[in-house]
Amino acid sequence: MNNDFAQQWNEATQSFMENMSSFQKINENAFQKLAQQQISLANLYINNSVSQVKLLGEVKDAREVINRQAELAKAFGDEMVKHANATVSLMNETRGEVVSLVEKNLEAVVNAAKKADA
Repeated sequence: MNNDFAQQWNEATQSFMENMSSFQKINENAFQKLAQQQISLANLYINNSVSQVKLLGEVKDAREVINRQAELAKAFGDEMVKHANATVSLMNETRGEVVSLVEKNLEAVVNAAKKADA
């Protein structure tokens, strides 16, 4: 009886550690991708600022400034939408990985309960 309990405890502990390792890998992957997104956004902000400074040196009248500013704002907005969509996609992917891990663990718990009843 004690050996069975010790074996079950050992299996439960090992399963817990494997699950935590899997969860940590999911989080690490998401963090790395989000960090890359942040770096890309920082570059976008810098490039937009440089473009605006260049614009001020190139234009001759106020109307041209307004038109070019509108073009820059549209391009910047389009890029921001791309980044937002990529972030949503990443979050959905990560959610899917976590759901898959939880479902796998629930299945293992149900199977272990059935095995214990038998």
